[in-house]
Amino acid sequence: MSEKLLTPLAAFGPDLVIISAGFDAHAHDPLEAGALLDSDFEWMTAELVGLAERCCDGRLVSLLEGGYQTAGGPLASLGRAAAAHVAALMDPTLVGVPWDARACGERLESGIAAAAEWRAARATAATSAAAAPAETQEDGSSRRSKRSRTDVDYTALQAEIEAEEGGGA
Repeated sequence: MSEKLLTPLAAFGPDLVIISAGFDAHAHDPLEAGALLDSDFEWMTAELVGLAERCCDGRLVSLLEGGYQTAGGPLASLGRAAAAHVAALMDPTLVGVPWDARACGERLESGIAAAAEWRAARATAATSAAAAPAETQEDGSSRRSKRSRTDVDYTALQAEIEAEEGGGA
């Protein structure tokens, strides 16, 4: 995104930055159009805010365009990605800070390295976890038992989602 979009856009010097904020590229979107996480949308938005600060005195408009995973309410991928996008738009530390290509590249490389470390740790944890053994029935066949159903703790679920995505970094 840095070399193919932001650098040419900065060279163009727009009077206004318009973001078509589509979230169907989220890893959990049913269209399976991409593999982006909430933190990726937040990073892209922050970079565009910086570009707007550099080129057009912070003039920026964002329009919600897509994203189809709405099951789960505010914890759906659409809700979380949109919240990350809005968090970057509202981040007061980005106001007045112009975009810089070199710093953008460094942030991107740092994020890629952190994601690689997280994926490696997750793969290690997944291979060490064993599946529950199947129950043996009286007739000798086996089947998995149903899990007991409990109420959903949405606070804990949000913490689990953030942990899976590398803590939102």
